[in-house]
Amino acid sequence: MYSFDVFDTLITRVTATPTGIFSLMQRKIQKNPMYQGNAYVQENFFSLRIGAEEVARNTYVRNGINEVTVEQIYGVLVAEHLLTEGQAVSLATLERETEQKAVQGIPSNIKKVKQLLEAGERVVLISDMYLDRETIQKMLGKVDPILASLPLYVSSDEEKKGKWTGELFRLVQEKEQVSWKDWHHCGDNPHSDYEVPKSLGIVCERYQPEALLEVEKEYLKGKEAEAKTQLMVGCARLARIYGKENTAYRLGCSIGGAILYPYVNWLLKDCVEKGIKRLYFIARDGFIIKELADVMIQKQGLEIETRYLYGSRMAWRIPSGENWKEELRQIYWRSYEKLIGNSTDMAAFLQVPEEKLFPYLPDAMKQPNRVWTVASVSLLLDYLLNSPSFSSLLYQVYQAKKGLLLRYLKQEIDTREEGFAFVDMAGSGFTQECLARVMREYYPGKIRNYFYRKDMVFEGICENNVFYPHRVPYYIILEMLCRAPHGQTMGYQEGEKGKMVPVLSEVDGEAIQKHGVPDFIEGARAFAE
Repeated sequence: MYSFDVFDTLITRVTATPTGIFSLMQRKIQKNPMYQGNAYVQENFFSLRIGAEEVARNTYVRNGINEVTVEQIYGVLVAEHLLTEGQAVSLATLERETEQKAVQGIPSNIKKVKQLLEAGERVVLISDMYLDRETIQKMLGKVDPILASLPLYVSSDEEKKGKWTGELFRLVQEKEQVSWKDWHHCGDNPHSDYEVPKSLGIVCERYQPEALLEVEKEYLKGKEAEAKTQLMVGCARLARIYGKENTAYRLGCSIGGAILYPYVNWLLKDCVEKGIKRLYFIARDGFIIKELADVMIQKQGLEIETRYLYGSRMAWRIPSGENWKEELRQIYWRSYEKLIGNSTDMAAFLQVPEEKLFPYLPDAMKQPNRVWTVASVSLLLDYLLNSPSFSSLLYQVYQAKKGLLLRYLKQEIDTREEGFAFVDMAGSGFTQECLARVMREYYPGKIRNYFYRKDMVFEGICENNVFYPHRVPYYIILEMLCRAPHGQTMGYQEGEKGKMVPVLSEVDGEAIQKHGVPDFIEGARAFAE
């Protein structure tokens, strides 16, 4: 015969910890008019429920009785004049309903049960639990009807025998008429599922449940009574249980998804309120954000269309208006002031081949060992822009790039109504301002942007909506959560049948795969689901 523990072996909860169920109940109690006037219970139910169980065990677990019932637990709160009889009955019902709604299966062990049954083996379930048999069977049936059909022994049954004392195993042995040596048991508790049954002669297998990560434990400290925190951490743990075992996937579930989900949830709600129907997620940070948004839009039945827009600083910061030279200076001061140290860097900034730039450099700047300081680069930029022939060359380059960009934007962005917005992760917003300038060539309406964070405010064309207006320390780590499975957008070109397509850098393609970016994205999506 084979026996399996129930909780945290075959089934688990959507909350981070078992007591997280009480945090979900507390949230419901706070909205229930039945408890108006009993603010103490409304605000402290989580702690009161845990304490009442301890008192109930201290009161009733004696003289061969190893377990308490839900009614005895709530009876403590009645006896101590914290609840009325009616409230106690209502809360016991609510707890059972909440447990049933929050239950989730553990696929690996459910698969083992099914394989044993298919092989003709006898399987029973054993649980140390204050919940009654009927409730546990409903929970098992919700996960898989086969589980609900198996013999179930519960410590809260009439005999009140527990695994932790060995008495429940003895009761099962008597009822099932199985010898100790022919009995295999699997469970997660090191004492009641391993040490105790092993001492009786049962063959034992210890199941190691998916533990919380250290960062999740730290996040839970002082927040165990918060339903939202319990659900966030619980969903991350469940996503790991259901998915891949590699590190990238697990980090996507537990870090990427958990950090990005609140942002996406907020922006979708904001879009509904403002009547925004089309969202354009900007490469590359927008890739994973779009993945989460697509899941949430589908689950919530929202009427929002999403598109992925290939773009980058290099592709969009094009100085091409009437004051294009001043725009180029702005781009330099905002992005490249301390990044140019030689002619190769300067050519990359100006977006011209180095061989075309080199003849226009002053002789001093052509020396191979010359150190390019910030001051000298600023002077060089002015020198080049004051050169009629070189500035003419630059203008032609930028006009050509702008023409390709305009064709791509007109092809991809539906501007027939103002109900659209761009979505990005973080930054100053300057790249979007550059994009808006180009779009002014054909679209005079409102241009909205969404950001997770921005670290400065300036007057411009765009309307910027920011989730977290804060200069986040080490924000570059936040952006590193938003890698995409493709390289940077370098520009655009005409593809088949005249369709405009992005030109992507292939430099980091191998590293993207090596470091597990696709699995990380899949993990974040699993968290959202």
